[in-house]
Amino acid sequence: MVDLSDKSAALDAQVQEAYRLYAARLDSHLLAIFRSNDEVADILQETFLRYFLYLKKGKQVDALYSFLMRISTRLAMRRIGQIRHRKELIRLMPLPIEPRDAWRMEAWSAIKAIWPFLDPKAMMIAKLLLLDEMTLAEISRHTGWSHGVVQRRIKRIRDLAREKSQISLYLEKNRSDVPLG
Repeated sequence: MVDLSDKSAALDAQVQEAYRLYAARLDSHLLAIFRSNDEVADILQETFLRYFLYLKKGKQVDALYSFLMRISTRLAMRRIGQIRHRKELIRLMPLPIEPRDAWRMEAWSAIKAIWPFLDPKAMMIAKLLLLDEMTLAEISRHTGWSHGVVQRRIKRIRDLAREKSQISLYLEKNRSDVPLG
């Protein structure tokens, strides 16, 4: 018979190892969304708690980073929805911090021009697409949203950018691997 305290200790060690490996990456992803260390800490803690409970059910995870990214993104989207539902007067998802890299400034300027007009899912996709330079497949895998959902949001972002005529055709010019039409 397996001692439950040994099993729990093994799961705890597994979660601690995952925290050591991925917490900093998830933290920077969440910090770009909220810019509030308190919100980020809450979501990060909830993410690893859910990972522990998932393991406790006896399930295994194949792609751990993608799994944790999906959980944290969904928790962030839920938190944004709660903020919107309460009709707080704060901006739901602040514009990501201005990058230090000169080559990312064009992407950041593109996002800045249309940021106030985006819904939370489009904000997340714009950030992942332009600043984190993820492909359609990577965004889909990390967020858990289907390719179709991501593709439609990218199309909305592109159409909004054209409508506002404040943005260069950055998406088409630099991201040929992302189907936009």
